[in-house]
This record gives sequence, C-alpha cells and structure tokens, in this order.
Amino acid sequence: MKRILSCLICFTMILFSRFLMGSELEKVSPSKLQMDETCFSQIDLWIKERIQANNIPGAVIAIGRGDKIAFLEKWGERQRNPVPEPLTWDTIYDLASAGKVVGLAPCIWILVDQGKIAPDDPVCKYVPEFTGGGREKITIIDFLTHTSGIPNGNWGKGSPQQVWQSICQTPCKTKPGEKFEYCCLGFLMLGKVIERVSGETYDHYTRNHLYLPLGMVDTMFFPDPERKKRTATTQFFDGQWLKGIVNDTRTRHFGGGTGNGGNFSTISDLAVFASVMLHKGQYKTEQGKTAQLFSSATFDRMASSYSTSAGIRALGWDKRSDKANRGALMSPQAIGHGGWTGTAIWIDPAFDTFVIMLSNRTNINPAAPNIYPIFANIADRAIDSIRDPHNETAIRSAVRSAVLAAEMKKDFSFLKGRNAAMICDSEAFDSESVPAMIQILKSGISLKTVFCRDDRLPAKIEAACRRDNLPVPDLKKLSEIPNRRLLPFAVKDFDTLVFDAVSSGQGNDLTVADLGRTLQTAADNKKSLFVLDRPNSKGMSEVSGHFAAPGSETKIIFRRLPSSYAMTLGELALLMNKEYRLGMSSDPARSGALGIVAYQKTKIDVPGSKSKPVITSTLSFRGDESWFKYQRSLYLIYSR
Repeated sequence: MKRILSCLICFTMILFSRFLMGSELEKVSPSKLQMDETCFSQIDLWIKERIQANNIPGAVIAIGRGDKIAFLEKWGERQRNPVPEPLTWDTIYDLASAGKVVGLAPCIWILVDQGKIAPDDPVCKYVPEFTGGGREKITIIDFLTHTSGIPNGNWGKGSPQQVWQSICQTPCKTKPGEKFEYCCLGFLMLGKVIERVSGETYDHYTRNHLYLPLGMVDTMFFPDPERKKRTATTQFFDGQWLKGIVNDTRTRHFGGGTGNGGNFSTISDLAVFASVMLHKGQYKTEQGKTAQLFSSATFDRMASSYSTSAGIRALGWDKRSDKANRGALMSPQAIGHGGWTGTAIWIDPAFDTFVIMLSNRTNINPAAPNIYPIFANIADRAIDSIRDPHNETAIRSAVRSAVLAAEMKKDFSFLKGRNAAMICDSEAFDSESVPAMIQILKSGISLKTVFCRDDRLPAKIEAACRRDNLPVPDLKKLSEIPNRRLLPFAVKDFDTLVFDAVSSGQGNDLTVADLGRTLQTAADNKKSLFVLDRPNSKGMSEVSGHFAAPGSETKIIFRRLPSSYAMTLGELALLMNKEYRLGMSSDPARSGALGIVAYQKTKIDVPGSKSKPVITSTLSFRGDESWFKYQRSLYLIYSR
C-alpha cells in the first residue's frame, strides 16, 4: 500500500510537472568558455563509426563548463527495435548504473548533511535484518566504495520479499574494507537505508528531494505514458520490449525504483545535474533564490578520494579505478560513472567541466561492446580543448622552485628520512658508472622497492647489489602490473616515489606513458615524486613532426605529443602536473610535492615581475601544435 500511495503521489507530481518549465543550461560557443572547438571535430567520426558498426543506434553528447554547454550534438536514432524511432533532444534514456551517481549517491549525502545518517555507521543500524555472518560490520562507506566484502552474485529467485531475505543473508566473501568488488547489491541496500530513514520510497525521495528541486522534470524511475513515448527502448526480455521499463533484471524484479540504478533521464536534465555538482550542490530555486542540496563541505567529502584494491574511488562515485569510461587526462578531482545500457557522466571540478553521453547499445545487441572507450576519448577531447588564461610569472616561479640544484644529486639528501620506492629502467641504470639507485642505497636511504620499467633490469640490480654487498630491494616488473599503473596498495608503504628513466625524445613512447601514470599515482595517493632529470641534447631544441591521433590518450595513458617534443622528462612532468590539474606542490620540501633533480646547471628565466604578473589569454592558441609550443615555453628548465 505504501509503494502504491508513493507511486500515485509521484505520478501526480509528474503530471503537474508537465506544465512546469524544466531547467535547461544555455548553449554558447566553445570560445566563450575558453574551449577550442577544433578539438571536437573527431567526435562526429567516432560516433558515426559506432552507429555503422551496429554498436549503437544513435547517441547524444553534452560537454560544458560551469552552467553553460559548449558542445551539444545528436546522431542517429534512439532505437531500431522493435521499430525505428528518431532521436530527439528530449529522448529519455535508461541510465543503468550511471543512475547510481544521479540518484543514490547525492541522496545519501543529502541525508548525511542533515545529520540523519553518518557514513561510518553500520548499515544494520538502519536495516536491522542485515546482520550476522560479519554483515553487521559493513558500513555505509563500504557499500559506497564497493568494499563491503559482499559478492556481486545472483540475488536468488522467488518473490521480492524472498529475494530481499536472501540478500540480507548473503555471506561476506572478504572482510569489509579489504577488497574492491563492484557490487550492485550494496546500492540496493543503501536505497533501503534512504527509505527507512526518510519514510519515503526511494523513487519518491529522489524525485521530491533531488530531481524536482533542480527542475529535472524528465528524470524519474517510472515514466508516465506520455514520457514513455519518447523513451528509448532497450532490449527484448521476458516476451516484451523494455520501453520505459528498467533494463536491469535485478531492479526490475523489485518493480523498479531501487538504489541500484535504472533511473531514466534526458541529456538536458543531466547537464543541469552536472552543473549543480560542479557548484557543490548549489542551485537556483524557481523564485531565483540560491539553495543547496548539501553544504560544500559535504560535497567535498562525497567527492574525496578513497583508496581501494582496484584504485581510487569517491564515496558513491568512480574516480580512478581504471574503468574504461574515464578520460585519461581528467584531473584527480574528477568523479563519474558509466551505465550498462551505454551511458556515462563525468564531472571534473578542477577544470569546471562535465561530459555526458547517452546511447542505447542494448537495443541492437546487448552483447555489443559498451561505449566506454569512445566516451573516454571524448572526455579527453574536452580536457584537451581547454584554453584557460595562464599566469606566466606564477608558472615560471613554480618551475624554478620545483627544480633542485644539480649538487643535490650527489648525496640524495632530499630523500633522507623518507620511505622511497623507485621506478627505473636499464638505460638510466647503465648511464652512470655508479647508478643512481646504487648511490641511494649506499647513502643509507630507505629504498625497499624498485619497479622495473624493462624486464632486463632486475638481473642488473641483483648483480650490482651483490657486488657492493648491498641489500637487494624488492624488484617488481611494470610489465606484470595491469596497465603498468601502480595502485594504492602498491605504494601504501612509501611516502616518496623516484622516477629515473631516459627518454628517447620521441612523443608518445612508453617512457612518457609511464611518467604520466606515475604522476597520477603520486597525485592520487598524496605521494611526493622526484624525477631524476637527464637532459639529452639530441632533439631538445626543436618541436617537430606529427601528433598522435586524437583518442590515443587512453592507449598511451597521457597526453599526445609531437614526434619530437624537445623537452626533458622533468620539464614534461612539470607541464603535466600544472596543465592537467594534478595539484602537486612545487615545494619539494612538502609532502605530496613534485621535485625535479637537475643533472646539469639550469637557467630558469621568470617573465614579467612579481608586482605585475603576466596573465595571457590562451584561447588564441588553437590546434595541437601552437598550443603545445605555448605550454612548452612555460615549463623549460634548461637553456636552449
């Protein structure tokens, strides 16, 4: 009866909302948002390729900054089956698991902000039947970060009540907080927490406390008959085409409206939601007054980094757990999620940017590849397009402060008192009569682990350590680590990373990729990083050659470079840190800082003066080459 009453109330509100003007963001030219529109040209080709490959019937994409949209395009149809229908701007899509962050996550934090729940509380405090077998130790944070220890298995059969009973008796596979395992069950359980605390059904709570206040009139769990007409049909299941009926089997078993996802929405509603998240929950009411879903401090807690065995998660969102829908160039602050049906939404507060894609891959072939890699490419194009003004004096001053004198390399005193790990390759190891790694060990500095960039290096290190009667560090091969990315558990015992490699000077090689990944690992996990910078006079003075194709960022992991980029690895590290908002301090004495150990004397000029900083409007630098040359000019350490 309670659910029926709630549905009737929601249905009445939905009918009434037909007469309300839903919120929409203004679309402006990319240049007004300091974005280079030439970076978006490849998107059209990528989407058309996916349509021609029968991966998706169509798609709609929005890219924006703040409360404006810079790019808004649609392609193809919203569905091909059972009959083709054109894709309209107001097409409603099943978000699948992307709905976890467009519903469950913000609603949990609304209640946290109101003091009605605490993220560290055990779930059984609100759902008493969820006890026994170690389940009473599972907290709300454990479910938000998929570290509860509950497996993401079959929920059983029978009536919703019987399935619920089965869920509440699911045994823990691992200890809570010990291991990441994506678990839809946890979000269904958190939806129950919202119901128990608020006294409302989950679908009604999201509608009443999140969607309608923001003017998201086309976002809901149960589209009314009129909205069903413009909803994209997903797949054929149990003798029917699912149109306006949630695609997820488990959610459907409960009649829809669960925290697991499966809410429906449009591109314009999601753009409004993304903008509100960029403003940390702040929005305008119908009367034009400023209101908050939750405090900015609560948003910061929700978006904070949480280390798991799979990478970095936020509390309810993905962050950097190597999911394929995350852009490689997005900052450590970026949060988002993807959905099984072919949806994804990511926001990046550091760039004040959001990227949203809605498609319907399950309508043609549910077994077809998801759109995640294409979405990641699009997100990287969005970040690559940004041409924000630069304070040249501040940047050059930061470069100067980050560079350690060449003399510091003699005794590695900057590492004393630190617990360090090293990323090294054979070329760097062989470039000196006494390799830097051996010098560090002889200085009595704690260096317990070396991550070897090539498979020949471990034997060389073992031989050198035996010869000099030094302890052999724990040697790990990067080639045996997934995606060559150091996850939180791999660096948890260290406060400092040292990168020692020799670059070929050629763009997009593995050395640059490993440097980019190491920078991200250090920034994500608040570790200091020192780059032992070995200038190579060959190819340092001239930028030349072609850039890698747009979309290759997800393969090489970091930014595209020309064939000859004429920078040292230290200079590249400084550029990447600043331009991709990694947030590492330029003061090497601080924790979580980026330091460059120069291997020769440097001459770092600082343009302008401290009293009159040079702030350059960079929008005029369009395209890859002019933009890279401008960026490069700000981060050079050595005289050319």
